[in-house]
Amino acid sequence: MPLMPSLAPIYAPVKSVLVEVSTWGLLLAIGALGLGTSVKTIIGLGWRHITTVLGASAVIFVVVTGGLLLARMM
Repeated sequence: MPLMPSLAPIYAPVKSVLVEVSTWGLLLAIGALGLGTSVKTIIGLGWRHITTVLGASAVIFVVVTGGLLLARMM
């Protein structure tokens, strides 16, 4: 809110509500994906698909962890 400081008292409560709704929405989406995942089906796809999923998960983990560490150092 650096451009309109007069709106800061209105923005703060709205932002906190939107962040909370966003967090719960993401949590529900991840849970729904997890409940619809069949391990047998994933194994049946073959090692290349499993490697791709594990590799993508590792990249996401490294990028997020690196970003958090950089943010913490600043």
